[in-house]
Amino acid sequence: MSVVAERKLDFFGEDGVRQGTVQIEAPRADRGAWTCDWVVSWPGFEAKRYTTGIDSYQAISLALRAAASEIAGSDDFKAGCIGAFGEKIRTRRELKEIFGIHRLPGFDP
Repeated sequence: MSVVAERKLDFFGEDGVRQGTVQIEAPRADRGAWTCDWVVSWPGFEAKRYTTGIDSYQAISLALRAAASEIAGSDDFKAGCIGAFGEKIRTRRELKEIFGIHRLPGFDP
């Protein structure tokens, strides 16, 4: 695993604030396309997935969007338990700003 980008997350649980992460791995050539593995995790939750793009740039870009979408769809996010930089992320708009994206597929028109 070669992590090329990582964003720390905060999980606001009953026993205090604990750490989580979003990790984006280096894309790799895969049968004429590029695949980028990514992991979103915090206490009690982990999603390991991948995206595929026509080049390494698209694979990373899709991974960033997919990771944010994974967070937005989680029960913990909906319950107000996920944050970053010491602050709770209260809306999908704030989540998108933290990840530097404009749309979340499946959540925005």
